Amino acid sequence: MFDLNNKTVSVFKGLDQLWQVYQGLDEEITIFKETAGIDCPKFCKKCSATSARNIEVSVFEVLPLALTLWQKGEAKEWLDKLDTLEDGAPCVLFNNDPAKISGCSAYLWRPLLCRLFGFSACLDKNGNPLVVLCKELKKQAPGVETRVQKLVDAGLKIPVNSYYAQKTANLHPYLGQSRYPINEALKKALAYVGLKLAYLCEDHTPHDSPPQGSPLGKPA
Repeated sequence: MFDLNNKTVSVFKGLDQLWQVYQGLDEEITIFKETAGIDCPKFCKKCSATSARNIEVSVFEVLPLALTLWQKGEAKEWLDKLDTLEDGAPCVLFNNDPAKISGCSAYLWRPLLCRLFGFSACLDKNGNPLVVLCKELKKQAPGVETRVQKLVDAGLKIPVNSYYAQKTANLHPYLGQSRYPINEALKKALAYVGLKLAYLCEDHTPHDSPPQGSPLGKPA
């Protein structure tokens, strides 16, 4: 549940349900990692250091983050950052501070793909889950993918990418179907939220001035 005005959250279709999906997925991944005896290599951050073009997400997936940034009065700051990024730059949220364990400066609000990465499965032609671990983990622990696959074959539950992708997309067909590089998706989400909040006549009007016009090139 968001620590935001409930009336504001209710304006955005499916937002509470999306947060419930994220929480359920996080719990499932935690159990999977603990049972399988695996975790991210500390201070790795390589999944975040890649080009933002390699991280494709829907606008809906980053809507919780966009709403949070508007509520905190930080939306314009992040829009300015997004406007100055060069082509091929990493995710605007990437934190390369070597003293920080996480490579994401908005870890709580990260999108679906970032939650699933390294600890999920795809389905083979027979519908059976195939473990997909990150290459850094496999490099540090040779044979780990084979070991974990045996656990999954024996019944260990693992999140399946396609299941969660479809589940989140169905919560908001307009914002949840198309996928964009994460920087582009966040920019669209910030614009969309700003436009929606501009229509609200409430005490919690955002501190920044919302952009005008439809952010996705279509009627909102």
